[in-house]
Amino acid sequence: MSLRPFITGTWETDDHVLGAVFDLVMFGLPDDYYQQYPLKIMNMTRAEVVQAAKILVKPDHVVWVIVGDRSKIEPSLRELDIADFHYMDADGNIIE
Repeated sequence: MSLRPFITGTWETDDHVLGAVFDLVMFGLPDDYYQQYPLKIMNMTRAEVVQAAKILVKPDHVVWVIVGDRSKIEPSLRELDIADFHYMDADGNIIE
């Protein structure tokens, strides 16, 4: 499902407009969907966000790519204890 949120510049080309109209038809959305979308998102409760995250976010399928000064960011990341670390060089080759 590729519902496009209301973002400035979303409909800058004919293809983008066609994609938005396609989504309206394909998913049976109301004609004012894109006008109402930002307000609906802003008015979501914490519980609704958590519920949506449980459905949409698949932690086992997430790959984090973190770039920065390893000595400064690694200790904090290790404290989170959320994943194994793999180090790569600029060409994507595993190091260490």
